[in-house]
Amino acid sequence: MKGNHFSGTGKLLKLYLRRDRIILPIWILLALIVINGQVSFVKAMPDWQVYIAELSESPLVTALLGPVVPLNIEGAILWRGLLQASITVMIGAALTMIRHTRTEEISGRNELILGRPVGKYANLSAALLLSCGGSLLAGLLTAVF
Repeated sequence: MKGNHFSGTGKLLKLYLRRDRIILPIWILLALIVINGQVSFVKAMPDWQVYIAELSESPLVTALLGPVVPLNIEGAILWRGLLQASITVMIGAALTMIRHTRTEEISGRNELILGRPVGKYANLSAALLLSCGGSLLAGLLTAVF
């Protein structure tokens, strides 16, 4: 059987966007909340430069978070919050992929979807586009913030 293996991806992506209209904005905005928490954390400390200098001297913290390149307030916020924000986005994207691939396969909805005139890879590619698009949007919003 010859045909387009990705046909119907757009319709499935539209369905997935409608199904995730509450969950998707939550994990996208959660990265902004984490970065905002780091902003308030660093700005509330009167001696944040001493704190960041002491932390950056520790080899364990440097191995986990990397060195603080600019020792200013923006560098301290990014240094502390970047790992936490990326972990929240990673978990949200992974759970979105699991929800639209594995969970639908277990519940039997995958057979209903593949019974329609959609391609073989439409389900997986729509879930991947949704996860990657959400991650990209979270990154762009964090960069703008």
